[in-house]
Amino acid sequence: MILVAGLTPAWQQIYLFNPFQVGEVNRAKQVWQCASGKNLNVGYALKQLAENDSGSVKVISTAGGGAGLLMKQDFQNENINTVWVETESQTRTCTTILDQSTKVTSELVENSPSLSEQELDQFKELFQKLVKEATVVVMTGSLPEKTNPDYYSRLLETTSAKTILDIRGAELKLALNHKPFLVKPNREELESTIGETIETTEQLLQSMRNLNKQGAEWVLISNGSQELWLTSSEKSYCFYPPEVEVVNPIGCGDCLTAGIAWGIFQNCDDVPSAIQTGIASAALNLGQILPARINAEDVRALSEKIVFKEV
Repeated sequence: MILVAGLTPAWQQIYLFNPFQVGEVNRAKQVWQCASGKNLNVGYALKQLAENDSGSVKVISTAGGGAGLLMKQDFQNENINTVWVETESQTRTCTTILDQSTKVTSELVENSPSLSEQELDQFKELFQKLVKEATVVVMTGSLPEKTNPDYYSRLLETTSAKTILDIRGAELKLALNHKPFLVKPNREELESTIGETIETTEQLLQSMRNLNKQGAEWVLISNGSQELWLTSSEKSYCFYPPEVEVVNPIGCGDCLTAGIAWGIFQNCDDVPSAIQTGIASAALNLGQILPARINAEDVRALSEKIVFKEV
């Protein structure tokens, strides 16, 4: 089983304008709403990749207030196996603005509200119970306000599963002691984690290898539509994403995570192949309005076309 864990979900609103004019009254052409946030996007994408294998994916998330109820209903409608931790605080609402005329996407993001010690303890207890069944664990998303940055690290103390971390900063640094299987900050997140600006490919690879030395078995760095880099203590690879039409980029990093997790779950010894599945998942997500609504058959077909080389 793949267990997806995160504490900062969101109820997502997507507004399409043609055009969007700053400082003016804008009437949306279309509006969509769905459960989102990094952990729920990963869970949704994994459900799509698993197809009829419904028992292979489980999500643990927080939910609170009216937005939390909407999220829970959305996931129930999609039959996604989810364990919810009820919170006193209202789950955040995030808004995506798509300008059809300029192809520019803007994100209005609420910070996730803080959780009580009791809620954090409940999440940890449920995680410790569920992780016993997992062979792959995904931890993703920032921590709520006022949460100790060692929270993810403490969760890792209870699992021997292959762990994929899509986190950054102090949370990532503290988790490296537990030797995660793969970490995947993007380039900007890597810079904020190490506190340095990366200007050359050699600087990038050296920073990645430093994370390998600190405990990460594999490090993957993405940078928008540009090439992705993968390192272990012994090998380095460069992957080239396909060119696709961009409809909505929201959730692409989460689909990358989901595809990698699915690839590792199916064949843990072939990490470059898992990265191909992740890149294909992210590329297909780019062409859709709603995040993580990818098709497993399309992902398999496109993943075979993802070009990479060992460097």
